[in-house]
Amino acid sequence: MAGFKINQRGIDEMMRQIQKGVERSARRHPIRIPIGTDPLTGSGAHGDIEHDPYLPQALLWLHEQEVEQRGHFQDMAVFTERENLSPEEARDFALQLEQYGFVQITRSFSGDDTMVHLTDEGRVEVRRLKQLAGDRVRRADYATRERIES
Repeated sequence: MAGFKINQRGIDEMMRQIQKGVERSARRHPIRIPIGTDPLTGSGAHGDIEHDPYLPQALLWLHEQEVEQRGHFQDMAVFTERENLSPEEARDFALQLEQYGFVQITRSFSGDDTMVHLTDEGRVEVRRLKQLAGDRVRRADYATRERIES
């Protein structure tokens, strides 16, 4: 039986051709990895408000109340009553909205931190939420994303 000899030069040439093909393909079709952001959502943490079931509703309610009673502070306890939530949640909603920068809380000595006033950032967020509600495609995308994540 005759022995065989490995053609190392041929293997090296084939490896160079494969490498060139891979590099050429990478230049034509670069790898792109989506980072999971929605450029239409807004900036930073402000895009996260619609993931909460009550914060967007509370913000829209505050805007309605502000239109009816300009310049008055609104009591978040009225909103929690309307939504059949516990009275303790009124303070939590007010604090969360204040952390986002959407409301200003009036501090009192009695410890009642549920009286709030909509800030300019809050008005901008209300406008964004209304646009989101009016856009069927974004609303459907949001609904399907929530289902997938749940």
